[in-house]
Amino acid sequence: MFKGDASEIRQLADDLTRVGKKTDPAARAGLIEGGELVAAAWRNDAARLHDSHAKHYPDSIDSEAVFSLGSIAVDIGPNADKKQGFLGRILENGGERSPAYLTGLNALTRSEAAVERAIANKMDPLFP
Repeated sequence: MFKGDASEIRQLADDLTRVGKKTDPAARAGLIEGGELVAAAWRNDAARLHDSHAKHYPDSIDSEAVFSLGSIAVDIGPNADKKQGFLGRILENGGERSPAYLTGLNALTRSEAAVERAIANKMDPLFP
């Protein structure tokens, strides 16, 4: 059996009741900003790593909010509708004659703290 002070949990519940539905737009805005940060890091890495054969690939990397009723999400990565966006699967995962560069995974890993800050910066003002 565990015993402890539950006042912080009660305070959080009270705070969440007060801010209610304001958290969804704030979290979405923070996630969208975070997605842009990851996409920018991915573009920079791709521009630095890939030669003239994939010179347009970095410009194909973007971030787009995905809207639904039950979730908040951002799609980040090469956009197949942009020039050389189709190269994403080959350059990221590797191919028959190409190593896996994993620039997206590396950018995401490096950007994790910045994404968390972006979300927190949008959410913090909602709480007293």
